[in-house]
Amino acid sequence: QSEATPDAATSTSAATTRVQALAVDSWVACGSEGDICTVPGTKVVRYGANGTYFYRTVTGSIGCYNDVWGGDPVPMVVKSCDYSAAPSSFGLAIVAEASS
Repeated sequence: QSEATPDAATSTSAATTRVQALAVDSWVACGSEGDICTVPGTKVVRYGANGTYFYRTVTGSIGCYNDVWGGDPVPMVVKSCDYSAAPSSFGLAIVAEASS
């Protein structure tokens, strides 16, 4: 899984967060490429496909398109957004955090 490298986007936290999935295999689909993903509260959202994703902590909503995420995690492949079904503190470890 790839590290997150997106720029700040509307309704997201000011920090870009790279996370490592530990015990979470439960992701909820929230948008296809080109859609807006809306999450309940604050969740870790991933954008990509086929096991290659960018990750970001999101409150509210985020666009599921390359410009919002700062690049294309899987070129020439249709991507989607999913959010972690686990509470934000369960099953995910923040590996690094840096201001955008």
